[in-house]
Amino acid sequence: MENFAEKVTNRVAAGIPASEKEKIALTFVIQTLLINVPKVVSFLLLAWITHSLFATIVTYVSFLALRIFITGYHALSDAQCFVLTMITFWFVPWLFTLTSLTIPLVVKVVVTLFAGFAIVKYGAQGTKLNPIAPSQQKKRKVKALISLSLLTILSLVPLFTSAALFIALGILTAATRILPITEKIFIRMGKLK
Repeated sequence: MENFAEKVTNRVAAGIPASEKEKIALTFVIQTLLINVPKVVSFLLLAWITHSLFATIVTYVSFLALRIFITGYHALSDAQCFVLTMITFWFVPWLFTLTSLTIPLVVKVVVTLFAGFAIVKYGAQGTKLNPIAPSQQKKRKVKALISLSLLTILSLVPLFTSAALFIALGILTAATRILPITEKIFIRMGKLK
């Protein structure tokens, strides 16, 4: 994957003047796209086939709205990440669409408080491979808390009642990916990057 990304970068950068740092950044972006686009297309396709597209999109967008600021642990390999992604963003939302489950206000409050605590205590630290500078951590936590507040408010609006469960699922997924226990579980399973 790295070699292919580098070849694409070299072709793209051949026509434009780019510094070595810009080429490295471009290679990273291309690698990220090559790794993530197939996963996203796969779980969206499965969601479409199983009539759970709404649930999957709401869960994933809610997750991303927090993950972009708080980061979190990653699986060790692309294959492990693919399986975890399919379970988290297609299978679990699909299972919930098979039920008539609604989420009570008290559960929304508990999920929000849990996520808020996790963000304040463990969020925006990055990982061992990609740490976040201490000077950036507070800003990212504040942005994550604003995002969490907006998602929670959205889940309380009657118009979005059908999305509330999947918003909570996305919030819960993002919050659990930053907990130390998640790191320990991933290390024990040999799945931490």
